[in-house]
Amino acid sequence: MNQNKPNSVDMKFRILIAHQSTIPHYRLPFYQTVQRLKPDWWEFEVIYDKKESLRHFYMNLEESNFNFKVKPSSGINLDILGRKLSLQAFPFFSLGYDLVIVGQALNNIAYPFTFIRKLVGRPIAYWGQGRDLYTVKKSILKQLTESFKLFLTKRVDGFFAYTQGVKEYLVTQGVQTDKIFALQNTIDIEAQRNIYWKLKEKRDELRKKHNVLDKKVILYVGRFNREKRVDIIVDAFIQLNNLDSGYVLLVVGGGNPKLLKMATDNCKPGSVKHFGVVPDSEIGQYFLMADVFVAPGSVGLNVIQAMCFNLIPIVIASRYQSPEFEYLNDSNSIILPENSSANEYATSIKNLFLDQELKLRLEANIWDSIKHLTIEQMAKNFISGVDQLLSRIYKKK
Repeated sequence: MNQNKPNSVDMKFRILIAHQSTIPHYRLPFYQTVQRLKPDWWEFEVIYDKKESLRHFYMNLEESNFNFKVKPSSGINLDILGRKLSLQAFPFFSLGYDLVIVGQALNNIAYPFTFIRKLVGRPIAYWGQGRDLYTVKKSILKQLTESFKLFLTKRVDGFFAYTQGVKEYLVTQGVQTDKIFALQNTIDIEAQRNIYWKLKEKRDELRKKHNVLDKKVILYVGRFNREKRVDIIVDAFIQLNNLDSGYVLLVVGGGNPKLLKMATDNCKPGSVKHFGVVPDSEIGQYFLMADVFVAPGSVGLNVIQAMCFNLIPIVIASRYQSPEFEYLNDSNSIILPENSSANEYATSIKNLFLDQELKLRLEANIWDSIKHLTIEQMAKNFISGVDQLLSRIYKKK
């Protein structure tokens, strides 16, 4: 780790991190690890809005687990032409920090406002996916906003990219390669793997408790939104369950329950079990009970978590996939072609249960394919980027 402090400055640098409008539960281990590993010559604070934790992630955080400083912030939520936007106050007090790292998301209006720092000679870095990965047909307005984001990205001091693929994309768009730092976005996979080993012998006990001991258990964990393509999961499961009542769908997460009601109304009683939002300390049991993990839409960190429990993800390839899709391949997942239908998705699930040789081969490869994606390495990548940025910027002054 680079512990060298810029020679011309004898002080502790202050960094404000606002890469999201609050602290998601899955980011706690990351910030805790950064705090543990970072050099002494800089410190950081993280924007924290309790209301946003509930609004976006449906849970409060246990603040006693914070070993880092937070900057309490409350935003104003707006609904403009059907689009939900957020405005937070941190751009207006950000000038007191030596570096601000802000999420590259236009639904948080604070993101473009923070660029005011550049106008007065103060450094700023972005954190994000580099582009909109979810809009299939981009309107003229969307194309303009994407061009605007790229315009800003080329002019900031640094960019913390979710993955190596995001970095490579930005380089093709003319962003300087030496100011892009690939984080390899992840969760605390070692902690999740330890939970797997701890609970492994209780699998049958847990399945019996939830009346799924002799069932074919399909698991979905995540929010119910358009990007996750929950509609495909529902349609595929209805087909499977009507053919074989041995299929059971476990759903963990929050959001619009209408799609799940459709599945419940069209399947055998007890075939769909919705557990709502589950605390991190309890979620491992649901991964352990399952036989397969479904994620037909935008994959994310939920897929990495499933793989810590040797669950095979069934996904659909798409040019609009999340960056974490880079971690998947034919040796650790079932990857269907773009535009696969719900019927084809159902068939892939059925075939996986029928082909035990394939299932065992994939399960044997899963952990080895992701075990390098540790939260410690992600924190080291972040710290290295911050060190380089501060050294580069303040040596010039």
